[in-house]
Amino acid sequence: MICWHAYFPLTVPSMLLDSIVENVPEFLAVPSPPPWPRLHSGDGELDSEYVYLKSVQRRDKHPFGVVSVHLAKRVFDLAPRAFGAKAALPILSGLDGVAIGRAHQTMVIGTADTEIAELLQIELNAPTAEANCVVIDDTGIAIYVAQIVYRGDCIKFDIELTPKPSGS
Repeated sequence: MICWHAYFPLTVPSMLLDSIVENVPEFLAVPSPPPWPRLHSGDGELDSEYVYLKSVQRRDKHPFGVVSVHLAKRVFDLAPRAFGAKAALPILSGLDGVAIGRAHQTMVIGTADTEIAELLQIELNAPTAEANCVVIDDTGIAIYVAQIVYRGDCIKFDIELTPKPSGS
């Protein structure tokens, strides 16, 4: 089960990290990567330089997501080997010297285009969940900006709509 919440304060919630820490990224060569992430209102300010990483995320050898990440170069330089081998968000959340001020994710239901269908081994126009995830440091700089496309059959939303009773 994968659960997301729209906004998470100060730290990335362990529920989200637990759902991706076991992901195995297969990094893809990108001949002309976009140098800058696309930021929306409330996404913080741009850093001076970014590293672009694109991968197919797998679990149990099955592809379930395509991840395109712009990671602030100064953050990438703190653990380049780790960022080149594992999913970036769990590494980022555990780095000393990086203070997360805010993180949020927006999810949109979409369909697979030709590239996504091929990478995720699904039919063209199959349902997908498209996430835009942004982590902003405590100075207001966007240090992690990811566009993630998940297979529709790998997503489950579990959203609590009422407060939990006290004592639970």
